Amino acid sequence: MIEKVVRNPYIIGRPITEQEMFFGRESLFESIEDNLNNSEHIILLQGQRRIGKSSLLSQIPYFIDKDKFKFVLFDLQDKSHLPLSNILYDLAIEIIDYLDLGIDSGSIPSVEDLDKNSELFSHDFLAQIYQELDGKNLVLLLDEFDVLEDSQTNTASQLFFPFLKSLIAKQDKLFVIPVVGRKLDDMPKLLELFKGAPNYNVGLLDENSTKQLIIQPTKDVPLEYEEKAVQAILELSAGHPYFTQVICFALFVMARDKQQWQITCADVENILDKATEISEAGLVWFWQGLPITERVIFATIASEQNPDATGAMSGLREPLTLLKKYGVETELLKGAARKLVEWGFLSQESENLPYKVRIELVRQWIVKQYSLKTIIKELEKLEPDAEQLYIEADKIYQQGNVQDAIKAYQQVLAVNPNHFSALLQLADRYLDVKEFTKAIECYRRGCKLDLLLYQEGLVRSLMQYGDYLIQQKQFSLAQQQFGEILALEPSNRLAEKKLQQAGELNRKALRSPFVTGTYVPPDQFVGRNQEVNFAFDQIFNSSSIIFYGSLGIGKSSFLKYLADPNTWRHHKGLNIENKYFLIYLDCEAIYDFSASAFWQEIIEELRDELISLKEKFEVQNTSENNNILQFEMNQIDSLNSVIYTVQEAKKIEKNHIKKILKKIKAQEQYLVLLLDNYDATLQIKNNYSEEEMIKFFKEFRHLAEQDYGRHMSAIMTSSQPLSELSSKSIYSDLPSQPLKPFQDEEIDKLWSPIGDQLRKKGCLSIKRDDLQQRVKKVTGGYPVLLQMAGFYLYRTLEQEQNHFFETFASDFEGNSQFVLRGIWQSLNDIERMLLRLIALAYVRGEIAKRRYDLRGVEDFFKEQAGKLKDIERRGIIKSQLNEQKLVYVFTSSVMQQWVVQEIVNNSEAEVAQRERIFSILNRGQAHQIKQAINFVWDNKDNVQSIAGGIRELIPILTGV
Repeated sequence: MIEKVVRNPYIIGRPITEQEMFFGRESLFESIEDNLNNSEHIILLQGQRRIGKSSLLSQIPYFIDKDKFKFVLFDLQDKSHLPLSNILYDLAIEIIDYLDLGIDSGSIPSVEDLDKNSELFSHDFLAQIYQELDGKNLVLLLDEFDVLEDSQTNTASQLFFPFLKSLIAKQDKLFVIPVVGRKLDDMPKLLELFKGAPNYNVGLLDENSTKQLIIQPTKDVPLEYEEKAVQAILELSAGHPYFTQVICFALFVMARDKQQWQITCADVENILDKATEISEAGLVWFWQGLPITERVIFATIASEQNPDATGAMSGLREPLTLLKKYGVETELLKGAARKLVEWGFLSQESENLPYKVRIELVRQWIVKQYSLKTIIKELEKLEPDAEQLYIEADKIYQQGNVQDAIKAYQQVLAVNPNHFSALLQLADRYLDVKEFTKAIECYRRGCKLDLLLYQEGLVRSLMQYGDYLIQQKQFSLAQQQFGEILALEPSNRLAEKKLQQAGELNRKALRSPFVTGTYVPPDQFVGRNQEVNFAFDQIFNSSSIIFYGSLGIGKSSFLKYLADPNTWRHHKGLNIENKYFLIYLDCEAIYDFSASAFWQEIIEELRDELISLKEKFEVQNTSENNNILQFEMNQIDSLNSVIYTVQEAKKIEKNHIKKILKKIKAQEQYLVLLLDNYDATLQIKNNYSEEEMIKFFKEFRHLAEQDYGRHMSAIMTSSQPLSELSSKSIYSDLPSQPLKPFQDEEIDKLWSPIGDQLRKKGCLSIKRDDLQQRVKKVTGGYPVLLQMAGFYLYRTLEQEQNHFFETFASDFEGNSQFVLRGIWQSLNDIERMLLRLIALAYVRGEIAKRRYDLRGVEDFFKEQAGKLKDIERRGIIKSQLNEQKLVYVFTSSVMQQWVVQEIVNNSEAEVAQRERIFSILNRGQAHQIKQAINFVWDNKDNVQSIAGGIRELIPILTGV
């Protein structure tokens, strides 16, 4: 026996024509009847798509007195393209068929006749109809009336609407009830023709009617709803008849399939996907019925509406504010939210409360079906004129005229500011002509909407703009561009590198041209051309050399300069990447020195250099796909594998370094060791014995002498030649070269910013040569003293007040003490005594009435000629002939002042130390020196005033 299938009582997909299946709208029917009885010949009905307008028209005959009126339903859905004559002919056919009057269709005027004379419809045809109706009124129920409003032909707004209005004015027994799917405010032609006619909104059903729609159709089937299930349906449909029918239809299908006829709240939740699937076509029709601006606002609010902690739906108070975050120009969207409220799509309890989507089922479907970004892009279609202009702009660009194309895309955006395709094209074209800021502005706006589409262009424009700003020396602004790239792409290594470059350039631009307290950066390094070339000679010969000099002579700055690849490009035109590995190491920084600790530091520095180099090559290889770069990266990996193996050893020994050097040789590379304060390797302490020291140096030399050692060189610095620091003969064959104080040319170059600053301040009375010679006398050409004096003088000149020169002198005197003290402490007792004697000789020569005699000391100078020569090599003093006699003077009056001050301020311990030195003098020499020192003590003020120092510059600077 075949089981009878229970019919689904809910109706979807067609208008409801059955009276018993229609619920609600009672008050609307009453209003229609009242208006008909009051001879209102036109009654306009309006409502959103799928709200039940067609069903309502079908139901009117059931609720209106049929003794007075006869109703004819006529659907205009497919009539928008027809001429007036065809529409009238089809209407006549529909009237005859609908009323079943028995009139022969041959009595209807033909299309051709109506085309010649449309009045035949009223004079002939309608007159015949009225006669058949026997005094009853004819009511035309016109469905989809607004489709004629959109017609681009002459059938609607210019012909049918005026004809209908004229017809109604002449026909007392003719009534028209048209229904439209939009607000009348959006149909100006229709509103103008039927101004003053009563109109009614077909809105959502009230709660009682909706419950009837849910429950009443099930009276003949076993389906039952729990109260919570009914409430859940109400919350989803908000009383929309179509979506209520859809939900109930899906629930019935589920209940019938499972044979579970009790509907729960959970069942309602479970069939949502099925309900939206069933109503897909209706939802699309519903959605497309909204104008573009309203769709965008609707979707914006839908995307933000979610249940809060209590289950109540949140909303969105300012949809335009959110859209601005997506880059939307919102002027054309103002008022759209209010229209959606009027049409019943949105709700807003009061002006200051958020908007909410009324029909939750529609909201969920919109959120799942469309991304907000996709809907926003529909704004491009808002202005047809802009679309045509965009096509023309593309043609102009394809012809190669970029500037005209830019103007054309600008015109598109002037008509439709939300034409994002034009925005992208305009951004690209701006970048073509290097109008970076305009391109970036366009890309940034586009990124708000579609980061994936616009980000590549934004990164490209930021990168090019950053490079341009660097060329213009606007480093801070360039940093901002590269920083923005990294915010978008944190792993963009090229941007990271350029950000560092711009930052370094910015610091250089902002900093003083003089450096104090640290080594001189390579880009500010001055002089030493002879020494640099000497160092390069040794490097290219795979040899070694020691550069020595006192504290402050610039040893560390010299090595740092050699360690900079730009130095190699400048002096030798070489790109040394992956060819020469420049390893700088301060030997003094190795706390517990040993051979193993030394080589461990070298290896770690080399490993860091390789890592940095590979990261750079990886960025270049990604952008260039260069096979050579790939080969070099393979070399780096190969060398790194040897280094990792060596580092596994607990103690680094000569054989480990041998392995590394062999790999470097095999890859035709070179290791350049730049070893600062190398004399620290001679200091015996802790577990580092003299034997260990000798072994370290011998092994170092052995490595350098091997075949693979030809790929290693060492440039070292020390306070003195190693042969003078140690009696061991192993150091005697190591070349050494002194770093001497700067000469005139180097001083002139270093101090050129001071000259520029003086000219800038209008100090034209200060002669450059006079200032330079005085600076040389004061500093002795010592780099550290030159830098320090320049630093404080430059800062003082920026203050633009002459009385600050006193501050300049005080700052210099206070901060130069550590340098002078360091030089002093690096001397032994005899060397210090020699400097004291030179200072006493100067003081004696500067005082008008000599009070002491130092002639006997000349013999002592001859005895200490070797010591004096060594001090002279270090740049502290210099020898010169005076009246055919060899005399010694300080290179720097600042150092001279220090020594005089040291004599004046002798402590008891220093006096005792000096007495010990006197023991190597003969009795006459010792007496003369004691007499001179006593004189200095007795004339401290006079002696100090003539001792020299930085204050010698003040008269020149102030013009005194």
